[in-house]
Amino acid sequence: MEGLLRSLEDIHHDGYESRIAQTMSEHGLDAQHMPAWKYSRAIALPDNRLVRALTATTSGAAGADATVGALAEVAQAARPATVLEALGVPRREIGGAAALEFPIVDPFTIGGWQGENVAGPKLNPTIKSAMASPRMAIAHVEFSRNLRLQANRGEAEQDILQMLRDAAGATVERGFLQGTGSQNQPAGLMTVQGRGSRTFAGATPTRTELVNMVTDFTAQEGRIDRAAWLMTSAMAVALMNTEAPATSGRYLLEVDANGTPRVLGIRVGVSNHALAGRIMLFQPENCRIVFWGPAFALADKYSLDTSGGTRLVVYNTCDVVATLPLQIIIGGQ
Repeated sequence: MEGLLRSLEDIHHDGYESRIAQTMSEHGLDAQHMPAWKYSRAIALPDNRLVRALTATTSGAAGADATVGALAEVAQAARPATVLEALGVPRREIGGAAALEFPIVDPFTIGGWQGENVAGPKLNPTIKSAMASPRMAIAHVEFSRNLRLQANRGEAEQDILQMLRDAAGATVERGFLQGTGSQNQPAGLMTVQGRGSRTFAGATPTRTELVNMVTDFTAQEGRIDRAAWLMTSAMAVALMNTEAPATSGRYLLEVDANGTPRVLGIRVGVSNHALAGRIMLFQPENCRIVFWGPAFALADKYSLDTSGGTRLVVYNTCDVVATLPLQIIIGGQ
């Protein structure tokens, strides 16, 4: 990790070769395993696919664990997991730049029973698919060039990785939740066409209003045991402070013995990048997150030249899709 700052600032110079790539070469890895390639203005960062490949390829090699661990830190910072993945949304990391289709299974027409000498059931499912298309998410962090002059730059690099993790995570998560589907934004899960909706009478829903959302969800063959709520911290606090029924000493949002927040027994995810004043009920396994290729980093030494700063820009090509949008129920005023 000690070479991260120098690597990012030196990529503008001809003849640049990644410090990480040099380390990989020392372990006998060929070009297809390199986490970074020489570009005139940008560097490809390691991704989780590369980390998995290196873990298998370099197992037992001297110093390999430390090298792979360092790469994993960068991969997780440039492409951090979102609240959606924490709730169980599958994530795919693939090469190339082609759109990716996911099959949609009609939950109401999946099969039937047949007896001896009896005609089989006639099924007429509607064949559909959901399309994920490459979309570019851009995040940037800014830091002083004085960090490069410090005797111990390792600590500074850890701070920069944390800044990068926060910026990249916030950018991607906001798009995945409330993207408009226009101007190259993804169609966020809280705004996707075909979603269900319920209107609350007030800013904080009542228990009955939340039960109505669950009713709508199950009417679309949603499974309560696999469902999840998603809301902002402000909404979660409001539900924690709402007794149901009144004076019962029980609250709409409570934490179970394992430390998991739940509403009506259904687990809760919290993100300040969700739509304010809205609550989403959905089945995470019926959504998909896709990343194409590695994340790319560009160190801009010139935009902040007069202030002595460096701007680090990270690009992620990604998208989110809902394979069964009718099972996404949004509640709000």
